[in-house]
Amino acid sequence: MPRPLTLRVLPERVEIRNAALHMLILLAFVPSWRRSGERAWRGYRERSFWTDVAYTVFYVGGIYAFLVSGPLYRLLSGLVAARRTALRNLLEQSTAAADG
Repeated sequence: MPRPLTLRVLPERVEIRNAALHMLILLAFVPSWRRSGERAWRGYRERSFWTDVAYTVFYVGGIYAFLVSGPLYRLLSGLVAARRTALRNLLEQSTAAADG
């Protein structure tokens, strides 16, 4: 019996796809929320608008996850894994002292 076809997507590709989808939604709907006319478009030239765009690209685009939180997570996971037995022994000693 042949196996059914399944679409396998790597987690990294899912994150990239979701980030791209969020950016497309933002680009599609944000301008439509504004009123038309020159007065409404004036807000897009302000510094605060471009700051918000930069933050959105930085966080939603995955730059923060790639450059900051990913390496930090790997570093902390490595530290915890290296000290796992010491932490387990400390926990056992503290529970033994509390019990007895």
